Amino acid sequence: MPVFDDFVPGGTGSGTYVDQGDLELMFGVKNIRVWSNLENDSATTTDALRVTEAILQAEAELQSLFEMSSYSWPIPTDPRVRRWVCTLAVHWLYMSRGLRETEDLDNKLEALKNRVLQEVKLVLLGASKLQSPRAEGHPTAPGFLIRSGRCRVYRR
Repeated sequence: MPVFDDFVPGGTGSGTYVDQGDLELMFGVKNIRVWSNLENDSATTTDALRVTEAILQAEAELQSLFEMSSYSWPIPTDPRVRRWVCTLAVHWLYMSRGLRETEDLDNKLEALKNRVLQEVKLVLLGASKLQSPRAEGHPTAPGFLIRSGRCRVYRR
């Protein structure tokens, strides 16, 4: 399963950032076809409605993370955002299916999602910057990170 750090194809259609073709380019046509189908692995067509839902879920998850940040949504110019959306969409598509192929694949997809969330966290904390203009009048309140029931405050 190839995953590229510099993934930047253009998405049009179901979401703001990516479409089914982008997911297929990053994770493979067969994988997207199989993971999109709830019924069985022998499906011959991709369930386009589930792919669209996966993309919308991924974009909503990212948007909620960036809501109170200094970046305006949508973030138009940073290629990492496209990879983030693809990764989160595929994670949702596979995990929501209910059928698992292998524990190894579960772990790989979970690790990819965690990597995306770590990259987003670095951007939100200011340790990494997006190649995108910042929003006008961005919030000046401290950022919060909640992990394991503890809350930490970070100054921007």
